[in-house]
Amino acid sequence: ATTVSRMVLCTFSAASLRGAALTPPTADGTWITMENRDAAVDADKAVAVYCAEAPTDAVDHGDSYDVLLSEVGGENMIVTSMKEAGNSDQFGTNVVETTEGAIGTAAGLVVAFLAMIWWFFCCWTVFPCCRCCRVFEAKEPRETKWAIRCAVVALGALLGFGLIFSAGYAYSGFDGMVEGLDSVACSGATLVNTTMNGRESDKFIGMLPLLDTFRSLEQSLGVNAAFFTGIRASVDQTKGISDAVYLSAQTLTLLKDTLNGMPAEIKTNRHKCQFCEVLAPELESVVGILQDGVGSALDSAREEVDKQLNKEAADKLQKSIRDAAEPLKEITKNIQSTFSGIIDVDGFTDFRGHFEGEGQPETAKIPLNLFIAYAVLLSVWVLFAVVWFLLRERVDDVYQKTPHRLACCSCCFAWYLGIVMFVVVGVLGIVSWVGSSACLFLADLDVQLLEDIAPAFDLNLTPEIKDIFGQCIVPADITANPALMEILTVTEDGQKKTLSQKLQGEVKNEINQKFNDLDAKLAGDNNISTSPPVVNLIATMKNPIDMLTVVDLSLDWQSNSDYQALFTQNTLKDAFFSSVRCANGTVGPTMPQVGNTTIPGIENFVTRLATYGTRGVVRSDCADQVVCNPLRTAEEKAACEAGNNFVKLKQNILDLTSFPCSVFEDPGTGGDCDVRDMMESISASGQTTYTNDCLFSDGTLKRKVKTCTLTEFVSYVEAFEVRIQKTMGRLDKSVGQYGKSISVDMKGLVDQYLIAPLDRIVDGLTCGFLARSYQSVIDGLCYRGVVGLISMKTSWTWCGSISFLTVLAMYALWRRTIDNVNTNAGSA
Repeated sequence: ATTVSRMVLCTFSAASLRGAALTPPTADGTWITMENRDAAVDADKAVAVYCAEAPTDAVDHGDSYDVLLSEVGGENMIVTSMKEAGNSDQFGTNVVETTEGAIGTAAGLVVAFLAMIWWFFCCWTVFPCCRCCRVFEAKEPRETKWAIRCAVVALGALLGFGLIFSAGYAYSGFDGMVEGLDSVACSGATLVNTTMNGRESDKFIGMLPLLDTFRSLEQSLGVNAAFFTGIRASVDQTKGISDAVYLSAQTLTLLKDTLNGMPAEIKTNRHKCQFCEVLAPELESVVGILQDGVGSALDSAREEVDKQLNKEAADKLQKSIRDAAEPLKEITKNIQSTFSGIIDVDGFTDFRGHFEGEGQPETAKIPLNLFIAYAVLLSVWVLFAVVWFLLRERVDDVYQKTPHRLACCSCCFAWYLGIVMFVVVGVLGIVSWVGSSACLFLADLDVQLLEDIAPAFDLNLTPEIKDIFGQCIVPADITANPALMEILTVTEDGQKKTLSQKLQGEVKNEINQKFNDLDAKLAGDNNISTSPPVVNLIATMKNPIDMLTVVDLSLDWQSNSDYQALFTQNTLKDAFFSSVRCANGTVGPTMPQVGNTTIPGIENFVTRLATYGTRGVVRSDCADQVVCNPLRTAEEKAACEAGNNFVKLKQNILDLTSFPCSVFEDPGTGGDCDVRDMMESISASGQTTYTNDCLFSDGTLKRKVKTCTLTEFVSYVEAFEVRIQKTMGRLDKSVGQYGKSISVDMKGLVDQYLIAPLDRIVDGLTCGFLARSYQSVIDGLCYRGVVGLISMKTSWTWCGSISFLTVLAMYALWRRTIDNVNTNAGSA
């Protein structure tokens, strides 16, 4: 019971380390001691030796459990005491009371004591001087019929057989104890062997390989480790891909913000940016292929590796690994120490030899052999007594002394055997009661019972302890094989998470997902600058934005009193739809909705309006108003005034200075920096480098918000063609330059030193073997060993009882025969 209890309690000690200060591995990185490795070798050897002789027949759990339950009187009072105790002190008091209530288990000692008292008074009647104490002494010889004589012989034979059988039947219980010993030895050795070396059928790689993997993984994350320095060098050397993706994304964002930041006055002056409407979906399409492209996939993989394996993250991961390994080391230590005596093959074989021989005396069988020999001799003596009584009680009418002497000796010898038997039964009763109570507790143990008895042992049952116990030691399905990764937890930044969530979810899966996405995208077209969305976007941007900032036809112009007269004149009406550009313009053929369309400019409208008068003040642009001819008809003059109102709208837009023309900040001077001025060069090592890319040393851009006039704005927007071509071109070259370094070299490092060890941990850290080992130990220790002990106690109880029956029978025979001898002598 102590062995199994220590096995259970090692779970608590391991889990309790979660909240304790953890001891890191020693300076040389030793996580596994030589004692651990020696134990692994010894356990493997022990399995080969013990399990070859261990019983293979199944144990009837139901019948064996009933035997144990019957032994404690139908109720496990120890467990009841545990449940009723509110703390450890109260449990101690309850145990004392329980022990007092279980005094009946030592009934054999009481019977032996009473038998000695009884014998003390009765034995005096044997001596001639105490003849007066013999009650109902016969006054004359009593003849015994042959039928009765034969019945006495039969009774003697039956008693003799009962003595021999009951004493001999103890061998069956002894064999059960030996089988239990062999089973526990095999189960214990298997548990240690599986714990240390693993077992493929249980999908458990073993604590030693597991701790080796943890150690290797933890050491590879050290700042001076080859893996960590290699991965940091790889991350630093491939920074160019992140710069290229970031620069391209920020350039597109700048264009998007520019289009979204058009002055509100355009709308209030009844115009709209058709250029913006057409370009927006094309821009989103380019943003989409940038985000889904190989460059972004390379950048995401690199950034994920950088995030997971920077110094701070590596330190946290190292701590998580150490935290996770500590309870595993504790479990290894506890199981090793618990079964250290068993895996010592030479020592345990010598111990087992006392039960099974194997080249040495079976000393454990000496009491059994003595008891059976004594029972045989007593049976022979009894048979002599009854046979002599049958055949030679009276010879030549003289009653012989031999029958009563044989009966007297048989009575004494039977009394001695009965006393010894009941003393042994009393001791075994105590042992079997304690053993049965412990075994029933272990057999009934589950999470609910654990919660019920926790106060008695002052146990702090955390959810993790209950999960480990309920899933690994006493699961509902013993064939289940839970993953310890889903049970063990680590605490990081005050947040508790399972080891699976930390190592697999946050590290392995995140990195794998990025590289898997990268592998899928590498199979496609890797050039983004020549992709249709980018080509279409650049083609659209060749159209001047002012040419596509046009009259908003969705508004009701003809009902507006300021402009309705304009539509009475076909000359003006035909020129009404126009842009804010002076000259007419033709839209490029690839532009959606308006491709190959000629859009009239302001000059076209003003020229027609001038036919209704003369141009007034000449502006630097073409948006001149007209001095209407007073000689024109009222309708024509009204149309002229409406035309001037319309031109005023154009002037309002042309005069704006709030068009967005933001650029980036120069990292060196703090002045303006425009990526259209980015220059490419080839270094001496053959690497492509860039200047004037506006990137700060940390790889970021700082935007400078600026505004400008329409004329400046048109040029600014047109320049996005160059900006996009340069940034996308740089991205394509970066993909070629850094693609293999990330997708092959960096991935190879991560796979070898991080993913592969994590896979070994994830796939090999199960605990189903603990439950099966726990049940095997209970089978051997309780259902074979303790049940065998109970069987021995029962056999010797019968043997002692038959001995006392023999005492009574032989005493009666002695009185019959000695009374006949005495009365015969008197009559003579």
